[in-house]
Amino acid sequence: GDPGDGELSEWDEGLVRPVLIPSSRVQPKYPDPARKARVGGMVVLIILIEPDGTVGAVEVLSAPDRRWGFDQAAIKAISQWRYQPGLMIGRPVAVRARVTVEFILTR
Repeated sequence: GDPGDGELSEWDEGLVRPVLIPSSRVQPKYPDPARKARVGGMVVLIILIEPDGTVGAVEVLSAPDRRWGFDQAAIKAISQWRYQPGLMIGRPVAVRARVTVEFILTR
């Protein structure tokens, strides 16, 4: 069917929200061009958390200028994250969630 079929968003009524498994939280690699230019930024993504807790489709909602590479770095890291899946009436379901990744240069 349609990719939008039966997908829930994390704000849906009655949904037990997915929970990130902390040990799976890979930190994004700071992109070299941005580090050299001393640029920071924020990437906002919409991710699809599959019923098995893996991350499926990742969509960039907003990101700094593409040439800095923040969006790619964020996608690469988040694709490896794992979740306890969202539940609807006790059954694992696919859930869309919003994730924000901040890139801050530490001295």
